[in-house]
Amino acid sequence: MARRRKIHLLTYVRATIALTLLVVWSLAAITGFLLEFSPKGYGTGRLPLFLSLTRSQWGDVHFLVCVIALCVTVVHVLLDWRVLRGYLSYLLKSHQHPDLFEQRSHIRKEFFSIHNRPDEPTQK
Repeated sequence: MARRRKIHLLTYVRATIALTLLVVWSLAAITGFLLEFSPKGYGTGRLPLFLSLTRSQWGDVHFLVCVIALCVTVVHVLLDWRVLRGYLSYLLKSHQHPDLFEQRSHIRKEFFSIHNRPDEPTQK
């Protein structure tokens, strides 16, 4: 008989939240595109558009999906706050150089010392 894997609750929750984010934000994008490219104007909100829902009903669905997506995003950020903070500190520290200003002033001095030489005598 095969041994069952031990389920780590936090890993399971993180994976579920990540998949939920993917699905919910995809639904928000699809309903947003549907609303953007649907007919606009007087009286079009009462005509069935897709899946027998009107434009105004699709607007309500889009709003609800976006609120759910925002809530799931907040939960995702709260669960992975330490990881996010670690990524941000790594990115900020990896692009800094301790003596950045000294290097620039050194390069500037070299540039001006090369270009401010007295004219060399021309060869005849």
